[in-house]
Amino acid sequence: MAAIREIRHHVRAVHSLRQMTHALTQVASARARKCRIQLREVAPYARGLERAMSLLTLRHGLQHPLLWRRPVQRDVAVVVGSERGFCGTHNLEVVRVVTALQGPEPGVQRDFLAVGSKLAEVMKTHGIVPATMMTRPRWGYPAEIAPLADDLTAGYLNGGYQRVIIVGFAREDSGRKAVTIRVLLPAHPASEPALSRLSPEIEPGSTELMDHVIPRLIRSQLRMAILHSMVFEEEARALAMQSATANADDLLVELMRRYRRARQDRITRELLEVVATTDAGAAA
Repeated sequence: MAAIREIRHHVRAVHSLRQMTHALTQVASARARKCRIQLREVAPYARGLERAMSLLTLRHGLQHPLLWRRPVQRDVAVVVGSERGFCGTHNLEVVRVVTALQGPEPGVQRDFLAVGSKLAEVMKTHGIVPATMMTRPRWGYPAEIAPLADDLTAGYLNGGYQRVIIVGFAREDSGRKAVTIRVLLPAHPASEPALSRLSPEIEPGSTELMDHVIPRLIRSQLRMAILHSMVFEEEARALAMQSATANADDLLVELMRRYRRARQDRITRELLEVVATTDAGAAA
C-alpha cells in the first residue's frame, strides 16, 4: 500500500513538472517568433545604412574618426549571451569561442564585456572573468541598445581602445546558426563596386551625413547581434523544454507501468489471503 501511495505522489509531481516544461516551451517559441519579426523589420534598415556608408566612402573617399584604423594596443570584445538559464548549450557554445580569444596578438590587451547575466556566470566558471557585465536588453528595442552603442563609440573616439569586436550568434548563408566574430569598430564599408558608379546629390553635405549614418549603423549592427542571440536563445530554450517534456512523458509511462504492476500485486495478494482464510475456515 505504501509503495502505491509513493508512486501516486511521484506521478503527480512528474505531471506538474511536465505541465511547467510544456508551458515554457510555448512561451519560448512565442518569444522566438517575436524576435524573428524584429529581425526581419530591422534587416532592411541595417542594409540601407551599410549601403549609404559604402556609397559615401567609395564615391567621395570620405574619412571619419570612426573609420580610422589605428595600431591596436587595447580592444574590447562584446560577448552576447543569455540573461536566463534553461537554454541548453547556448552559452557554452559562445564561451568555447571566447576561450580562443583569451590570447590576443602580442602587445594587445583585451577586455571582455559580457551582455547577459547567465553568460557572465558561465564565463566565470570557465575561468574567464569579464571586465564589465551588463544585463542583456529584454526586448531588443533601440532605446535599450543605444546607451551601450554610445558608450562603445565614445570609448573608441577618446582612445580608450582601438578596436571593438562582437562575439555572438548569427545565421550563416546556409541557414545554420554559428558563433561569429565581427569587428564593430572601426566601421568598415561593404565592398559593393556598383555603388561607386552612383553619384547622388547629398544635402546638407556628405560630412554631416556621415556624422549621422555611422553612429546609427553601429547601433543597428549591435542590435542585430543582440536580436540574433535572443532568437537562438529562445529556440534553444524551447528545444530544451521540449526534450524535458518528452522525458517527463517517458517517465510517466514507466511510473504508470509500475503503478499497475504494484496494484495487480496487491490485488493478487488480497485474493490469496481470502482463499487462505476460506480454506482455513473449511478445514476447521
